[in-house]
Amino acid sequence: MRGNGNRARRDVAVGLALVLVLGCEQEGQGDLTLEEFEIHNAYHLGPPPECEIPVSGVIFLAEGTLDLAVAEAYTGYLSIRYAWMDFSDGPEPPRTGIFMNGVRLRYEADPHVPMLVESAEARRPTYINLLGRATVGTRLVSPAATEVMLSALEESGADSMRVRVGIRAFGTRTEDGAAVQSPEFVFPITVCRGCLIVCPGDADLDPVLPGCQCNCAATTEWSDPLPCHPGQDDPVDCRWVVCDR
Repeated sequence: MRGNGNRARRDVAVGLALVLVLGCEQEGQGDLTLEEFEIHNAYHLGPPPECEIPVSGVIFLAEGTLDLAVAEAYTGYLSIRYAWMDFSDGPEPPRTGIFMNGVRLRYEADPHVPMLVESAEARRPTYINLLGRATVGTRLVSPAATEVMLSALEESGADSMRVRVGIRAFGTRTEDGAAVQSPEFVFPITVCRGCLIVCPGDADLDPVLPGCQCNCAATTEWSDPLPCHPGQDDPVDCRWVVCDR
């Protein structure tokens, strides 16, 4: 699609630098689960062209959308905090933070569209202070996972499906070296083909036919700028997808 260079530069700018371990065995089942080490929200990036990780005026995402006609992966921006809440009872609170290694991912298929996506890990080293928080950008659905999802949609004949992604942050508590993980945060993603592509104005060659029959010669002004992650969460002008500019 048009604009891949822009997207690559933006991915570098937000510092993803991910290493995906796909098809791995789900490790860390013996890790200490800390209720106070939690993923508590998913964020929408700031507006393009800056596409900054938000620090104010935050828009929370209850769920995401991934259009496989445009994108081959889904990047989530997770707010993660380490907030020891009760100092009065139980063990003495820690004095240092957590070195987070990344997130563990589990995929729950739509009951109407059978498929099996292997569990995965996305490495995203981040230090979180005690009583601190961090917004971490990490790939929640990889190209390998989207291949499985696309095949499932094609085989079932469905236009879309709703996949629940279970996410656990994991790392090491720096005070005592204990391996820790967060409770699971579940983030639903609607996976579709073409649902985010729009034909503004006269950009539809045949409005009678379903879907967007994109007219690259349309005189309607292009929808600028290109979304931060084309094919993820936000509508995208069809001409960004199929036309040269």
